[in-house]
Amino acid sequence: MRKVAIQDANILIDCSQLGLLSLVMELPFLFQTTDLVIAEMLDGVSYDAVQECIDRKKILVKSLSADQLSTLEEMMQGLKGLSVEDCSVLQLAVTEKAVLLTSDKVLRKNAEKMGLEVHGTLWVIKELVKNSLMAPNEACEKLHLLQSTNERLPASILEELMKQWCS
Repeated sequence: MRKVAIQDANILIDCSQLGLLSLVMELPFLFQTTDLVIAEMLDGVSYDAVQECIDRKKILVKSLSADQLSTLEEMMQGLKGLSVEDCSVLQLAVTEKAVLLTSDKVLRKNAEKMGLEVHGTLWVIKELVKNSLMAPNEACEKLHLLQSTNERLPASILEELMKQWCS
């Protein structure tokens, strides 16, 4: 059985902007997100690519139950700096005992405090190379593109990957 990976909006947006979303769906995970995250993305340029993955059943969209929504409200009160969408993916990751994919620093830190496995966009690209879905030279190109669109990347990891794939 494949491991469940819960996707936050920023991962979906990064992967879409890099032209990698359909390739990411080939990784050995069962991808899920929440309806709140999808609603958040409705007006964005990445929405069509994400919707295509949903239509192809590559991303399962979950709605939180009444009990989960109640827990979500409690969570939002206890965790400062997180949006309702952030808390929804955090709640889903806890419920599903899943990996959380996010590049949001505050969400990441809170998820790690809760004992969740958390990874960002750079890890996703590493997984594409590791699973032979992308060649290192193509990963190098994507890192440069990502660097130009996302200024919040962890510099040390980015530098390490560029040394590995771009030399």
